[in-house]
Amino acid sequence: MKPFQALLFDFDGVIAHTAPAFRQALWIFLREKEIQAVEEDFSENGNFTKSLKQSVEFLKEKYGYDVDMDELRARIGPLQIELLDKHLEFDPSLPLYLEHCQRQGIKIAIGSNAFTDRINWVLEKMKIREYFSVVLGAGDIEHHKPDPEVWIRCAEELGVPITECMIIENGLPGLTGAQTCGAR
Repeated sequence: MKPFQALLFDFDGVIAHTAPAFRQALWIFLREKEIQAVEEDFSENGNFTKSLKQSVEFLKEKYGYDVDMDELRARIGPLQIELLDKHLEFDPSLPLYLEHCQRQGIKIAIGSNAFTDRINWVLEKMKIREYFSVVLGAGDIEHHKPDPEVWIRCAEELGVPITECMIIENGLPGLTGAQTCGAR
């Protein structure tokens, strides 16, 4: 018997090293809007691993800025794609590992606070989209990490009990959600 039936991956920082592009796009937006924020506040609080919605809430709570979520997404989405198109980094052994898992009958999904369209664009660019049966992002769920909703939904869509899922995550919010729902 397999040690687990499904692998549920976070996206940013796990599948692809997208954090530098995310940070740069966010700071371009903040400068354009003349929003005075301290980058360390984002790094220390793990805000770079949170959803845009959570980042907007943080800007309001910490600094009193009322940032329009749709405007933020419309501006930084294309900036992220432009930056990732030039500087996308990922572990070159990842496709081999995904292929191995697929041959072993392990189901594979992504659960992320990133938006699904950006995830799919990066997966296509990396030429690994075919390995993921399910891709759920920020627009597909109501409650973002640390809430376990994304992990539970991934497992349900794969048809696998959450207790038979191994989660590979690099952020505390996602790890908290994984532990909460009983995944490995």
